[in-house]
Amino acid sequence: MSHSKNALYQSSSGWMLCLPITPTEAVAHWLVAGLQHYFSMIDDQPMPDLATHFDDPFLSDFRLRLVTPEAVSLAEFHVHGIVLAGQSGYFKSLLQNWMGQDARVFSITISEDELPAAKAMLQCAYSNSMPKDASAQQLLATMVLADRWAAQSCIT
Repeated sequence: MSHSKNALYQSSSGWMLCLPITPTEAVAHWLVAGLQHYFSMIDDQPMPDLATHFDDPFLSDFRLRLVTPEAVSLAEFHVHGIVLAGQSGYFKSLLQNWMGQDARVFSITISEDELPAAKAMLQCAYSNSMPKDASAQQLLATMVLADRWAAQSCIT
């Protein structure tokens, strides 16, 4: 196969040096450019509203148990790992490194006072919005917990 010589072209964005490449390399570059464009578009898109799936056992892959420091169970929710990992760096790390894979239940320690905020933060992870009827105090408590759990969509 013969390669053409290097060429210098002027485009609307300036001068470009086009190096000779094989057709296979050209396809690979085209695919990479397309994937980069696709991911740059979806990175800017909010996650769809999944509020109807919050605490729904259908297709959930884990149960999240909220417990006190004394190991008293406060609440338990059916959760979807992809939702929590997509919305929270804390949960992503927790799910990646969690050792209890067989039980499919993991516990997180919170205080009793944080229970309403924890539930609101989990709902926010699914819906991308805070509960409309939340008080200012609950919003602040939820934002503090969302910051601790690195759930950016619940903070911004």
